[in-house]
Amino acid sequence: MMHRAPVKIVAALMLALSAGAVVAGEKDGAFGLPPYPLGAVVLLADGGMVAGRLEAITPTAVGVTSPVLGRLDLPRASVEGYRASTALGPVPPRRPDAATGEVAVLRLLNGDEAAVAALTLVAGDVTIRMASPLPRDVTIPLAAVRAIDFARSPREAGWPRRFVVLSDGSRFVEGSLPQPCDPAEVVATLTDGDGVRLLATLEPAAYEQAERSQAAWPLARGHTLTGDWPAARGTTAFTGLGIHAPASVRYRLDRPSRRFKTLVAIDDTAGLLGSVIARVRAIDDAGRAREVHVSPILRGGDEPHAIDVDLDGAMGIELVVDPADGSTALDRTIWLDPRVEFVSASG
Repeated sequence: MMHRAPVKIVAALMLALSAGAVVAGEKDGAFGLPPYPLGAVVLLADGGMVAGRLEAITPTAVGVTSPVLGRLDLPRASVEGYRASTALGPVPPRRPDAATGEVAVLRLLNGDEAAVAALTLVAGDVTIRMASPLPRDVTIPLAAVRAIDFARSPREAGWPRRFVVLSDGSRFVEGSLPQPCDPAEVVATLTDGDGVRLLATLEPAAYEQAERSQAAWPLARGHTLTGDWPAARGTTAFTGLGIHAPASVRYRLDRPSRRFKTLVAIDDTAGLLGSVIARVRAIDDAGRAREVHVSPILRGGDEPHAIDVDLDGAMGIELVVDPADGSTALDRTIWLDPRVEFVSASG
């Protein structure tokens, strides 16, 4: 059973006055967030999730009843999908192909999958119009639905933005919901922008995987390499980077940096297998790299390894994962909330 880690409050908590806001103070979420919800969740276009029961789906809106937030009427474009349980990861096997008229892909508990041209939910029943082979309407109980994934809508991510985590495990970007929530339900917040940048929300300058790897693994941004939620040994995160050894990812920064912080571990899906060494390199404005941290050997099943190092004004950073035992099998790492901190404008 996942445990709830302690969270340090670094500023006073005040109720925000603006519509859609959550809180005006910071609750530091570094390395200490609650478990993901156990039951049904709605996936948000901002990368977050809200725990709750689906009540209605129309072409323009999605209705959700949240145990913490109450009734939420969300614009359809702000919702990316639904999971009957977080045992299913956020990354679907396949997304709808809007070019062919698909608006959603629906997966059932019995393993069936359907591409649909229209989908509504009323009174606990999902009605879909099949996209192929022949258009026809089918009604299915929501209780038989494992997952729904909608076609993605174009979106613009603005900075700074603050991630919020609630007591039930819900997490989202502040201001993305139609109503404020009770500040007593806010467990942690983390601002991405200004003094802190989360690497998972930045475009990397370079990503390389050495030929020794048994398979080509792309960089996983916001989830594990296997498409699961960013977590390790019960520790959850706002964001994450999945990197399979041997590989490296490099970022350019727009100003001198102060510190780098993260937790890194072998992905839970590797079980007790896999072994890597994680390295962090600071890069100066001339492109010269210096190693600022080398982890011990990280093995499957080990608790996440904490990294908190001084970057001393570096203008770039590189994360490297090397195999530790001569084999690359199951050398899947997850870096939880890897982030660079900058010197504030006030010094």
